Amino acid sequence: MQYVKYGTVNEILELFDAHTKQIEALVFTIEIRDAYTQGHSKRVAQYAAHLAEWMQMDEYFIKAIYIVGMLHDLGKIGIPDEILLKPSALTEIEYNLIKFHSTLSEKIIQKLELFPELLLAVRHHHENFDGSGYPDGLVGEAIPLMSRMICVMDVFDALTTRRVYRDLMPMERAMEIMEEEFKKGKFDPEIYEIFKKNIYQLGVLDLGHLLEFQYPELEERRNTFYFKNPITNLPNKTALLTLLSKGASKDQSAFLAEINISAFSEFNKTYGLLRGDELLKKVGTFLMKKFGNPNEFEISLSHKISLFHGYADKFYLLEFGFRDTYLKMRLDKVVTSAQEEINTPLYYKVLLQGEKIPKNIHNKVGYLL
Repeated sequence: MQYVKYGTVNEILELFDAHTKQIEALVFTIEIRDAYTQGHSKRVAQYAAHLAEWMQMDEYFIKAIYIVGMLHDLGKIGIPDEILLKPSALTEIEYNLIKFHSTLSEKIIQKLELFPELLLAVRHHHENFDGSGYPDGLVGEAIPLMSRMICVMDVFDALTTRRVYRDLMPMERAMEIMEEEFKKGKFDPEIYEIFKKNIYQLGVLDLGHLLEFQYPELEERRNTFYFKNPITNLPNKTALLTLLSKGASKDQSAFLAEINISAFSEFNKTYGLLRGDELLKKVGTFLMKKFGNPNEFEISLSHKISLFHGYADKFYLLEFGFRDTYLKMRLDKVVTSAQEEINTPLYYKVLLQGEKIPKNIHNKVGYLL
């Protein structure tokens, strides 16, 4: 493999020293927005430096690619939180917007007056070896060498760290997915083989002790924004779909029922939307008393019964593993008692009754979207 040498080791070291505070501040600005990607840039930088060592690159190259790893996602500062932090699947429009982050990173780094070659390495870190990547669809060795290296390590770190939409993935499963992506043409074959040969010896980096910020209160507020229905304060459609997706990926079985208010549309038309909201609150409180406190809800695959409020009058009852064999009987009693206890008729239908969650579970609850 060939690469152009852009300067001396001293030059790159002086450059790094001159911009250390700016680099750290910019990276901090991105990663403080999302607890699930804390340390991502630093890990990618370290992985990339290790990869450069395995490829027997010189000291200059190792320092340079470390900087590229630190800076590669700066452009995400220009991506709206509603997209960047979205805990469920992105729409095509949202995905096209997030793809702008690589070119935005390039423009931001221009202000730091780094070597132009490092700008290109950042710009093209999402190019795929077969030409299917972005932003320019470059193919093969037309993609800068550093970009091809960052591409491998960026994917590896994303797979081996926890995300809001999935739990921590074991390294063995991550490597299976890496192999699948390689066969599709995503990675430079020579770089990927070197990575695969050495990564097990290195293992997954844990830089938790290096993180400079912890903000559980901020994350709690974000969870409230993303995962709570503002009317009933119950976990919302996003929380339900996130849990179902996690369960489907782990071949979990589940009980899932949809609970509705009889003639709710007519109630809204007759009494108005404000009265309708009050009725939703009343039903939500009633169901909470019967099935549990929403404040105990966590995005996890526990076997605890969870209650959700989706769209309009659609409430959902979920239990993974379906250990409570009397749950449907309980649900029958609760729905029957609603008329007497809160003067509100309810009805329900079962969507899953102990079978494995299908991969296309979104189609069963698509109206939530």
